[in-house]
Amino acid sequence: MKKLLSSVVLCVTWGGAGALAFESMEERTAKELGKYNQTGNFEQCIAYNLIEKTTVLDNTKIIFELKNDKVMLNTMKSNCARLGIERKFSFPVSTNRLCGKDVISTINGTCNLSDFQILEKKS
Repeated sequence: MKKLLSSVVLCVTWGGAGALAFESMEERTAKELGKYNQTGNFEQCIAYNLIEKTTVLDNTKIIFELKNDKVMLNTMKSNCARLGIERKFSFPVSTNRLCGKDVISTINGTCNLSDFQILEKKS
């Protein structure tokens, strides 16, 4: 009886943790952007070898964390279908930089980037 009870608790705990881990794209976007101040200053390009981490927020927004402690937000002018769900993209490395006029590829096609807004971490 004791073994059966601990198995039930384990399943309930695991199921509960899974349910708590889900957050909508809107919640994820608000949570991540809440860590930064949007400066209103933009750069046209970033060096791709400086990209340390990317975070897809939704179908139009990607945060790029750079090795030089800069954080950039790319807000595309149009919806990039399923980007926020798949959260994966690729880009050509034929030049040494990624620019606002470049195109990224997703599982569903291609999407146009825009200029990169400089973000400042909130203290």
